[in-house]
Amino acid sequence: MQADQASGSKASGLDQVGEMPGRMVVEEQPAGSLPQPKKKPAKKGSFDPEKLSSYFTENFAQTFGLEDVDVELEQASLANAPMNTNNWGRVGDFVGLIIWPIGCSPVAFRKKDVPWRGGRHMLDGFKSYDEDSTKMSYARYVSTDEIKDLRHLQLNFALAMATLEMDKGLVMPRELLAPFVSALLPAGPMTGMSLVVLFAQSDVVRIERHKDEYSVGLDSRVWRAVPSFHALVIRAIWDLRQLSDELRGKSFEVRLECDTRGDRAKARARGFKPLYPYPGQVKKREWRRVVTEPPVIELPEVPSKPEGQACEDGADGGRLDAPAFVISLMAQDWLFFGEDGIEWTGTQHIARDVQVNVAKKDELVSFANRYAKGLKTEVGVVRRLKSFLKELETDKGLWVPEEQIAEGISESLPDGPLTGMVLASLASFGGAISMSISAEDEYEVTYDGRLAAGIPSFFNLVARMLWDLREMVDSSKGRPFKVSFREVNHAATDIYLLPVDAPVKGAQPCPGTMEVKEPPEIVLE
Repeated sequence: MQADQASGSKASGLDQVGEMPGRMVVEEQPAGSLPQPKKKPAKKGSFDPEKLSSYFTENFAQTFGLEDVDVELEQASLANAPMNTNNWGRVGDFVGLIIWPIGCSPVAFRKKDVPWRGGRHMLDGFKSYDEDSTKMSYARYVSTDEIKDLRHLQLNFALAMATLEMDKGLVMPRELLAPFVSALLPAGPMTGMSLVVLFAQSDVVRIERHKDEYSVGLDSRVWRAVPSFHALVIRAIWDLRQLSDELRGKSFEVRLECDTRGDRAKARARGFKPLYPYPGQVKKREWRRVVTEPPVIELPEVPSKPEGQACEDGADGGRLDAPAFVISLMAQDWLFFGEDGIEWTGTQHIARDVQVNVAKKDELVSFANRYAKGLKTEVGVVRRLKSFLKELETDKGLWVPEEQIAEGISESLPDGPLTGMVLASLASFGGAISMSISAEDEYEVTYDGRLAAGIPSFFNLVARMLWDLREMVDSSKGRPFKVSFREVNHAATDIYLLPVDAPVKGAQPCPGTMEVKEPPEIVLE
């Protein structure tokens, strides 16, 4: 698949994920998508992957009063209902009903509503909502007037979710997802059904149809956090169109946009919560591309731990001590920052929302107790991290005014200047900073090259931060140490950082190895 790159755009560095296409023409069904209409009879109670009823719990059938799930879902289907045309000439369809505006419709999910059982997700129910006349009216406006009530709408979501769950081409190992996305999803890998749970987060995806063209807006951070996210969305559109007699098997066009997100105040005013740690401004970007073959879900290799590597090893296999452990809690995705992770009060930053990576939850306390005594719970580990970050924040020598930092970095940072807490939190940016020890009092720090180019005196700042961390531990307080720097650029960091076009004023060349006998002085021009 070849296409021209959008003028003025720059590669994101997501070589493992692939470039984001813009305009797509899908001319045939993706390989391995929906099963063929012919179904083999199955024994009562046995799993038939081609039967809708195989993807619902008994509780779901009882709650909705369904005696024959397959028959009654097909009877309730709105896929062939006459669709409305809005004031701008955009025609509603079943795809738009399911994917947009799910964030403002009376349909939502809890993790327990989509359990992982027998190698598949099943729908157990929906988050309870009262029937809101305004939301129901809007749902009818963007699709069809034939929506009878909330139950009717929910049954159509159930039909769509079972349909997408049948498509094994939508399955993605959970290990490939960024922690803040993984935390939103039910147990198990990401599948068609859990993809709808992700769509349920406001403004992750928005879709509008004009004739045979779909305008698809993707949240820029989620797009980077989920490999081939654009292809997953296109594939989901195809699958849902197969339920319509009019649209089944027909080609369609897609125009993809990478959406802008406002700052926190605007986000709250618009009624949604950003999914990524720091909702900084990201310039709106659009890709246009013609695809002459079905979208393929290209996945990077699932990350694995080298044989014999101990749990306490650093990100690159190096050993840890207490200061390096603090950075590794973030760099190795044990903990990450939520929506209001770090808040600027006007005089200092405060660590508010620190979350545990559910994929590593069971091992967290055991890992932490190798370096800190008395940590019996996950809450205790989070509190210990916050205490180190709070102490770093007190060192005014680590403060750098926001205007002196490159835009590609500052846009992803919380409000206020760069401080000790914010500098350390860069470790949570896909390991943009990581730390291990090669020998006693000797550290190796890996860093993303954009940080060195976009933050003045970056290496002195990191060395001073390390000095401060060592001052918090009696055994290393006041002792000199060495620190070596090595540039390592991870694709995961592109979720958070944008390109840095040129070094900022005061950017420091890599010193190789530094011997630190006192806190390095930070000179800002």
